Amino acid sequence: SGFKFGNLALRLSRKFNTKSFEAKAQFLFNLFIKHFAKHIRETLKPFEIAFQKGLETGDFELAVLSAYCYSLYSYYAGIELSKTEQEISKHNVTIKNLKHDTLLYHNERRWQVALNLMGCSENTIIITGDVCDENKIIEIYLKENDRNGICSVYLDKLILCYLFHTYKQAIENAAKAEKHIIALSSQIPVPIFHFYDSLAQLAVFPGTPKTNQKRILRKVAKNQKKMKKWAYH
Repeated sequence: SGFKFGNLALRLSRKFNTKSFEAKAQFLFNLFIKHFAKHIRETLKPFEIAFQKGLETGDFELAVLSAYCYSLYSYYAGIELSKTEQEISKHNVTIKNLKHDTLLYHNERRWQVALNLMGCSENTIIITGDVCDENKIIEIYLKENDRNGICSVYLDKLILCYLFHTYKQAIENAAKAEKHIIALSSQIPVPIFHFYDSLAQLAVFPGTPKTNQKRILRKVAKNQKKMKKWAYH
């Protein structure tokens, strides 16, 4: 299995004392594999380790990727928001200093989402405030055809809209995110998307005409089938 292969790669890297390879293996294993078998919170310490080793070996690309993924997975793991916000702001300095604009946009978007959830923005369902402007980053994502970014921003908006009870907008954002969900294959946002998509669909179900209620139930059943398969394995 992928989980066993990932563990084998980590053991081999330690045996041959290859710090650079171990850091990359640690990062990839926790980004793409570990969350399928272990609680997402168990990825956080390894991301910290990969970040430090990236800095030590001069692999700054790995360092900024690990810093961002630590912020992202902390958010999805439900770490207390004020702590998560502090970590995101700290990592933002590192990413900015290492001049990685793409991940800087991602991290600043994550930062603004945390601030929205903490009540520090005028409009809770728009990712615009002191550190981010969603219109600007969506324009950048579209211009660069960054499907990862496009999907991620609409997934963020789906979650915000659901949590703040604007269910119609949640459905609209879910539809936009789903068009690009393949860009996030094997990453934790995929099951999270299906989870919140189902919640949003069910939230509008009571007020939906009967002709469309069957479509909603089919969509939720499709989502749940995938969730059940992932849970089983």
